[in-house]
Amino acid sequence: MKKLLLTWYGMTDLRAAFEVENTTGPILGLLQDSDYDDIFVLCHTQKGKDYPQHYEFEKDWNNAKEALAKNEQNIIIDFMKKYSNTTIAHNIYTQWLLNKISNKNVNITFKPVELEFLNDSNGIYSIVCKIMDIISNISGKKEVHLFLSPGTPVMAFVWALAAIKYKNLQIKLISSSVIGQKAEFIDIPDEWTEWKNSNDFDVIFNLFGEQRMPSYLSINQFKCPKHVFLSSNIHDASVMKRFLDEKGFDEIKINPYDPLDVKTKIMDYKKNLDPSMKIGMNLTGGTKLMYAGGMEACRDMRATPFYFNIDDDSVMFLDSFEKNTLKNIISTKSFFKLNTDELEIQEKRPNGMTERLKFSKLLYKNHKKVQKRYKRIMEYFERKIGFKEEISDIKISYIPNQLRQIVIKDKFYDFTNDQEFQFYICGGWFEEYIYNELKSLENRGIIFDLCINLKLYIDNIGKDRAWGFEEKVDYQEIDVCFNDGKRLYIIECKSGIMKSDFVEKLKNITLQYGGLGAVGILASCFELPNNVVRKKLEDNKMIHSVTKDYIQEIVKIINDKNHRKVY
Repeated sequence: MKKLLLTWYGMTDLRAAFEVENTTGPILGLLQDSDYDDIFVLCHTQKGKDYPQHYEFEKDWNNAKEALAKNEQNIIIDFMKKYSNTTIAHNIYTQWLLNKISNKNVNITFKPVELEFLNDSNGIYSIVCKIMDIISNISGKKEVHLFLSPGTPVMAFVWALAAIKYKNLQIKLISSSVIGQKAEFIDIPDEWTEWKNSNDFDVIFNLFGEQRMPSYLSINQFKCPKHVFLSSNIHDASVMKRFLDEKGFDEIKINPYDPLDVKTKIMDYKKNLDPSMKIGMNLTGGTKLMYAGGMEACRDMRATPFYFNIDDDSVMFLDSFEKNTLKNIISTKSFFKLNTDELEIQEKRPNGMTERLKFSKLLYKNHKKVQKRYKRIMEYFERKIGFKEEISDIKISYIPNQLRQIVIKDKFYDFTNDQEFQFYICGGWFEEYIYNELKSLENRGIIFDLCINLKLYIDNIGKDRAWGFEEKVDYQEIDVCFNDGKRLYIIECKSGIMKSDFVEKLKNITLQYGGLGAVGILASCFELPNNVVRKKLEDNKMIHSVTKDYIQEIVKIINDKNHRKVY
């Protein structure tokens, strides 16, 4: 069983790392007594705090360490006020803790978190839920420890709320009230746990229709061992087996336009259930008449009806009109698993992206020159002729099956094969540029599971291989995609001039794999070329274009879709 530790780091931890206090700090003290497989450390970053030059920090740090020997606490206090909750502080603490721990095999993730203010309860709760969702999706058995001592009282309170909300995880709370004493486990009152988890169910009935997302939200939201899908002959619910174990899935075929048929079949199924079971009714999907039959059955068997609304990020319980926040969907691939039949999903992430990031940035800086060379370079590739091209400070050299190299001054990169080299030179560099730009949003918890070159394959095994058919064939490729916890975002990257038919193509892909709530983004190096493209975008509300300031513009799109403000 894996042991995981989640914690903020606090002022006492930072004072220990800065060597302005003779203590190990709560976190290192705990790690000296306990072993963990994975540790997540949240680092509060104060919004708008100035970041002094490195030489200034070194000077102030030396003064603070000298002040400790002289017991001049006012100097230490001023130093801590100036540098706490900054990137400099995070870097110092991160390196200090890594150097101090004896277990070098432990995986430690340090996550900077920008808050509006120190006790920004909404911001603290939001990031904690995102981390807990990530933990929930880690496979295998796990024991999760939440360390309450570091950080503010509000941070500790939110950890306790998380322990109540995520009852499906094996969570223990740890506290170290006195510096130097061993941390101890503390309990949450049973009454709190029972009250908060009153919406867990033994069985959930789901109205299943053309849109599959409502049923998946039900699986993702609640702790429930059994899901029953009410579906018609037109829409088969067997796709939901991908997200449930064998015993967790059942299906009832109904007439979607006969509410009495819907009610009768639900009530017949209910006869075989234990009378003490708590039943939920997901009324989000299906037809209006299915809704009517489901609601009527709900009343007769005293089940709890609920409805999902991703527009306001909530699930509403229709018996009490209470609203709960939707649980985040962490895996981007789940959207494709939900909306693809008989297709396999694989992320074909190119090798060496980090090493050639400098090249991608320089190619973007000179994208106008690059675009003018595409036609000539493509002709070389098609005719399998070697070439040398210089674009600004970049030198590109190619000899078929021998040399595939890009060079900036004394820095060079060699590609492993002709196909990878051709893909990169003819536009793959822009996909990698966008992907690396978006990594900052993933690191901040604004987006989840950022993917590049996601490929959908179709099994071709039934074909006669004697005729040269491949076992698996590419069906669709997605340049870049991610999710914000509720919606799928698909980005089509164009390093050349935008064309009007790109809009309709991306709309079809986005709708097919992400459903009605999905968002398509056309990322281009160039401004929109004409009014036809602009009109196409205006007419397709789910498709947006970004042509510069990519991160800022994509954050605006996310904010608009979620009716929220993210920085």
